[in-house]
Amino acid sequence: MSEILADGVVFYADGSARPNPGPSGSGIHGYAYNYVVDGKPTKINSWVATDKGYVQERDLNPLKHKPVLILEYIDGFRSYAEIGTNNTGEILAVKLIFDSYKALSNIGKLHVITDSQYVANGLSAWVKGWIKSNWIAGTGQPVKNAELWKTTYDDVLTYQEHGEFSIAWVRGHNNDLGNVKADYLAGIATIKSSSGKCESSSWVSDPKGYHKVNVQVNDLLNLKRLYFNTDHEFNIAGTYFMSGADDKAFDGKRTPDSVFAVVKLKEPDETVEKVIRAQEKSTLEENLVMYAKLSRLTSSDVYPYLQKFGEDCLYKDKRNQSLNFVDFKAVTFEPRPEELPLRAIDTIGILNEALEWFETNYKDGNASSGRYSVHDITSHFYSVVEKKKGKELSYSAELKKEYKVGVKKTKVKISEDYQGKDRELTLPLVFQDDLPNRNVLKRLEKSSPKIFLITWMESDRLLRYGTVLQTEEAIGIWSNYFANQHLFV
Repeated sequence: MSEILADGVVFYADGSARPNPGPSGSGIHGYAYNYVVDGKPTKINSWVATDKGYVQERDLNPLKHKPVLILEYIDGFRSYAEIGTNNTGEILAVKLIFDSYKALSNIGKLHVITDSQYVANGLSAWVKGWIKSNWIAGTGQPVKNAELWKTTYDDVLTYQEHGEFSIAWVRGHNNDLGNVKADYLAGIATIKSSSGKCESSSWVSDPKGYHKVNVQVNDLLNLKRLYFNTDHEFNIAGTYFMSGADDKAFDGKRTPDSVFAVVKLKEPDETVEKVIRAQEKSTLEENLVMYAKLSRLTSSDVYPYLQKFGEDCLYKDKRNQSLNFVDFKAVTFEPRPEELPLRAIDTIGILNEALEWFETNYKDGNASSGRYSVHDITSHFYSVVEKKKGKELSYSAELKKEYKVGVKKTKVKISEDYQGKDRELTLPLVFQDDLPNRNVLKRLEKSSPKIFLITWMESDRLLRYGTVLQTEEAIGIWSNYFANQHLFV
């Protein structure tokens, strides 16, 4: 920040230990700012940046908060080799500010926000009494963590030789924007400590795009649950098994809304693979089926941290096999027995077998003999668009205009051989159940998409079907399995 002149800086500081005492860590989140003279202050959704931290716009008080323009963000964490406590992590988080952000020597105001009353009261009031009493507490006993208090307060005094220092308390775990960010980083540092990783890191970020989350998970990973095994031997990187079951559903129950899919990516999704690898490590002696909630992995709260820190932002729940994110909420789950997980796995296995047959046997519009039939229905969804550039012609797919935003279903007509006779069938396909949703199909236009209906006889009269989507980057099969059937009469 050598070329930036800032009026002040705000830092949120947090510490943690798991258990307490146990491996510990510290985290910080802050921003350097200028007061707003002309123009608008920095806003993040309903939060406004001020010289006293982030404040909800409805709570702005001109007597307490002055809106500011953020010049840059500063984040950091530190893990420790020694066993610590929540309190030591909190004190050291304040020290981390002085150790990490060297530009403080050129800034005239520093406001620190902590969710520890112990630290807020200690640095604003108690430390002066401890110095006078030669670091003896009112109980007659030596002040706990005296050495940490001394070194941190020395940093405060050094700063006060040229700048104004203040510290305030905020209630923790109360969705305060800055406190949450510092809390996450402290949690990550604690996980690193528990793994024997003694690290200290800080980084400065441009405010442009800082709060924007660019989720890069493949479009085809778009159902709710992603199943995998805790034994690495049974997991194939880039192959993903999914279902559409939500929290209230009984996955595997024979209902018409039981959606399943198998997707194979040419390039494995690194974010998903990080979660799977972390689960494998946490359950080395177990062979279990687990699932991750894709909406949780791709949320703005979780995804950026998974990208940057991988397994260091996940820890195993003591009560079960789940992996929790640093906000103490699970990202992976073990299916409940009453959800009929084995039936769900069997269904996914049937679809995987059909997809493997398709990959092996369907070439250039022809399939070798077998129990499956393939119907190319690409033209039902896409038109071929010819484009001319100079003397060269190119062709691309374009989703047909009838598939507008919000469209939910369609019907396809196929001819199926049944007992030696061609039977004309009209089969319903529901977006997001029998194939990806309309918006995904639109985004895939540049990936040379092809869509096929694959059918097979489950019994003498019952026909099952699924939808295969093939692009340059992936192939997958979708089926609203217990509804995707036709009974010949």
